[in-house]
Amino acid sequence: MNKKTDQYLDELGKEVFENAPLESPKLDFTASVMTQISDLKSSTSIVYKPLITKKGWFVIFGFVIAMVLTFAYNSNSMEATSIFDRVNFSMLSDNNLFDTFMNLSVSKTIVYAVILFGIMFSVQITFLKNHFNKRLGGV
Repeated sequence: MNKKTDQYLDELGKEVFENAPLESPKLDFTASVMTQISDLKSSTSIVYKPLITKKGWFVIFGFVIAMVLTFAYNSNSMEATSIFDRVNFSMLSDNNLFDTFMNLSVSKTIVYAVILFGIMFSVQITFLKNHFNKRLGGV
């Protein structure tokens, strides 16, 4: 049954190709395609937009200055001469979170997995950066 179907399809294909008229492209086909390509390329230009605008940088800078001034002038002890003398750093050494992490035991498998993940992540970022730089005609 397959042979009859294949033979019929072969004959039909030959008949269609023999009776089909031969078509040729227009004379300006290549020029038309090239103008469409050049129009497409120029219309999809990438405009650089910074992640953080100038206004955003001013807000961040103002916030940092405000925090520094707040720490400098709003302190409990007024006789201290330096900002570091006014700030109480004992909470950093007196916390139990540091002791909890010091007593934590991690298996070698987890350590190897985390190291391998970090290496593979770094390699992937490098490859992706190069790929997108080439794709976007990057800098």
